Amino acid sequence: MNTELIKLWRKFEAQTTIPQIYELYDAVLNTPPGDVVEIGSACGGTTIILIEAAKQVGKFVYSVDPYPEEMEGKAYGYTPGLMNEFKERFTKNILNGKHLNIIQFNNDLTDCIDLIPDGLSVVFIDGCHEFSFVQKEYELIFPKLVKGGLLYIHDIYWGDGQVSRTTESGLTGVFGWLGKGVDVGNMLRIEK
Repeated sequence: MNTELIKLWRKFEAQTTIPQIYELYDAVLNTPPGDVVEIGSACGGTTIILIEAAKQVGKFVYSVDPYPEEMEGKAYGYTPGLMNEFKERFTKNILNGKHLNIIQFNNDLTDCIDLIPDGLSVVFIDGCHEFSFVQKEYELIFPKLVKGGLLYIHDIYWGDGQVSRTTESGLTGVFGWLGKGVDVGNMLRIEK
């Protein structure tokens, strides 16, 4: 067990579990060449794990998080003031000049997708857990993965009416995609 990863995980208060950070860390190290994208960075707890793995293999991490204050009080778990708190903590934790392989976009993915290169090796979707957001992000970013690249969708068992819900079209949230991927402990892993 990599004790340095555990220390970072604790220090940065990652919203992923220890098995999940190991899964993501190993994915960055063991996938084909190509950069990494994290959609939904919160305070940077998972971002730091991606950065540390990416440093070892010469990859960049693109962080995408608009910190949408308009979702506070509407989306499950988005309490008033949360987005500003997350953005301040991310800036302190990650954008402090110590990490040179990070590029951050404070935008919705639709606004910066053209700035993200093709040929990605790992994508981690952990933004707004409303199914329509996850579906849109998946559809935009999946084509940018290299063959053998991995896309993860976090919190697939998130609260009622969220990622796992049945949509009007009949697709049962990300579970409709399970044929394309593997549940790895509240994360769906899809290989291209």
